[in-house]
Amino acid sequence: MYHVNGLSATTLFRYRGEVVGCVSLCMSSIRNDERGPEPSELGWFESRIPALFIGQMATHNDYRNQGVSRNMLIYAYGLAAEISRRIGVRYIWLETDGSLVKFYEKCGFRTFDRRAEYVLMFRRIIAD
Repeated sequence: MYHVNGLSATTLFRYRGEVVGCVSLCMSSIRNDERGPEPSELGWFESRIPALFIGQMATHNDYRNQGVSRNMLIYAYGLAAEISRRIGVRYIWLETDGSLVKFYEKCGFRTFDRRAEYVLMFRRIIAD
């Protein structure tokens, strides 16, 4: 839906001509109270924080456990950092099921909410 309406962009990752994964990103925001333990830098009036949302990420079954997902996250984080330098994106965030929380934590993400079906996680963008 987001891609069809021009609200997201999907990048395909290839290895030797074969698609090994994809990641879909879109602009979003997170509520100030969803940021976890970090205090607001702009004061109480800052109700929403610009963020890049990882809407979907998938790795081809034949390439799992070979670093493809980690490389896609590095790409997404790098893009978010570039956008941050230009327009002020502060976070990158995603929704995942409980089975992938440890993987995302190893990649620098922290949990900011747990729901029945999924976990919301974020990572702060530190622009150069």
